[in-house]
Amino acid sequence: MAEAIVNNERTFFNLSQEAMEQVVDLNLNGTVRPSQVFGEAMADQKSGSIINISSMSAQKPLTRVIGYSVAKAAVENLTRWLAVELAKKFGEGLRVNAIAPGFFLGDQNRALLINKDQSLTNRGQTITDHTPMSRFGLPDDLVGTAIWLASMRPAYCMNCGHNRPSSNERTVPDTAPTAKRIVVPFAQRLANRS
Repeated sequence: MAEAIVNNERTFFNLSQEAMEQVVDLNLNGTVRPSQVFGEAMADQKSGSIINISSMSAQKPLTRVIGYSVAKAAVENLTRWLAVELAKKFGEGLRVNAIAPGFFLGDQNRALLINKDQSLTNRGQTITDHTPMSRFGLPDDLVGTAIWLASMRPAYCMNCGHNRPSSNERTVPDTAPTAKRIVVPFAQRLANRS
């Protein structure tokens, strides 16, 4: 939604409130509602995996897209909260996690990233220059992570509302064991709450 983007003509102070609400409704409430509907069925059977879609912009705020960044940060918080809530009330068979993709081309961002001649805009070039694979994400890039999270294989290590980056960004040294990289920070936070 163009009216929810800050640019040379539009500042934070004159953003359309209606546009901001639409972006938040789509990205946050569009995550809450399915989590309620499908989560209830999963709670009844005490088994299931909710996989929310966050964004790297929730972790590293991006210029211009305030509504999107705010909503995706809220999705990450919702994911962590819901993981604890559902595990405590309905058991360990219910897991909630999120995938945090990097940049994907879509109708809502294409004009910001791609010129009419299909070359990259300055912003698009900056983004791909800072992406390890030097390209935008493809839907198939998320499939492996989603299948893994949906399976019972990560049940013990992933029942803590983790937001798994999927943009090849490294958050810890490569020498750390994979399970430790994923789990320890969130497991420690949960243990500290008890």
